[in-house]
Amino acid sequence: MRDGVNKPLGDHLAAFHADLKGRGRSANTLKRYRKSMVRTFKLCRWSKFSDITPRSFSEWRGQAKLAPKYVNDLLGILLTFLNWLERERVIMENPLRHAGKARVIEGEGYRRALTPDELQSLVNASPSVRAAVYLFI
Repeated sequence: MRDGVNKPLGDHLAAFHADLKGRGRSANTLKRYRKSMVRTFKLCRWSKFSDITPRSFSEWRGQAKLAPKYVNDLLGILLTFLNWLERERVIMENPLRHAGKARVIEGEGYRRALTPDELQSLVNASPSVRAAVYLFI
């Protein structure tokens, strides 16, 4: 465990990625996890496990100009990674286990499917090439 705490996070991430791949996770999931964690490590200025603290995450989240849902998604991915490190006995305890989620206000920042009437209005107002794309999707 002592060695694991001082190892670069990139090394742990590579091992996590290999384990997920071995357990049959999809290529899209692997890509999303890797991209999200590398971005979060960079934004939070984490390079090794000992840099990950509840306070550093909270401070970053407080100043981040990201949608609450996206921050919660990042937290979920981080928790998956940190729980894996704990199960692998690389760390004693997940430092973000008790990090609360950001408050998401219902109706703000969520995408939803268009109603049939909204879709019809969009198609009617769009150039024919674009309308064909909207109808195809």
